Amino acid sequence: MRSMLSKKILVFLLLCGILLAAPMRHNEKIKTDYLKYKQLTTQQPNNKDYLFEFAMILAAMGRIEQGGDTLKKINELDENYARAALGKLERSRAAGQDNWWLRFKLGFVYYFLYEEDQGRIDQAKRRIKKNQDSPADQSGQIIARERALITERQPRANRYKEASLANFYLVATKQPEDYLNAWGYAYMATVKAIEKDWPEAKNLIETAVSIEPNAWAIRAAYMEALRQNGNLLAAAGQLTQALKLKAEQESYEKQAFHE
Repeated sequence: MRSMLSKKILVFLLLCGILLAAPMRHNEKIKTDYLKYKQLTTQQPNNKDYLFEFAMILAAMGRIEQGGDTLKKINELDENYARAALGKLERSRAAGQDNWWLRFKLGFVYYFLYEEDQGRIDQAKRRIKKNQDSPADQSGQIIARERALITERQPRANRYKEASLANFYLVATKQPEDYLNAWGYAYMATVKAIEKDWPEAKNLIETAVSIEPNAWAIRAAYMEALRQNGNLLAAAGQLTQALKLKAEQESYEKQAFHE
């Protein structure tokens, strides 16, 4: 376990924005799986299972934009895919096929479902406020309907949130520790960001960067957490580092994958 002192020193250097930019290097399994599912999704572009596996690999690589585009395509093909994937993954876990990669995928699926429910709940709260501030003929009915939706969905959203955090935590604390642990902490921070718990999101991201300081997407998330916590100067330093790392990462991956 790394010492608290070394973590504090590293975080200080990160805050100052003085670490040299270097690419995050992927392990051999991630590289092999990336090439495998890149080929499969090229050959079968509408295979939702292949697309999901590819999106998860991209998430583990820190290819946030490409992974997001892949997930968007899955949703366009089948907006109920996340629930189907959840059932399949939970059955695998119950059957004893448990490992950190399955937990990584479970963390994401629960995150998607939490984000969907919480987004609708937040929309309901905005509609309630709008109709309270500017009452109209149907305002009473709208407020009642939206309150009923919140009552129904908030407990489920909370369960999804806790399940996502629990699964990502198992990734974050897996042994032996490597750069993939950092993504467990980083995606936990993403969950916390949805509920606007920026102090905890910042703490989680600081742990992530102490494990893997060369992931540009993690550094970009750190920038946002710092900004939301009012530390604008440090956030600017992180933006500079994130941009440097992104360029280094793209160069490394072009060479590694001959792209």
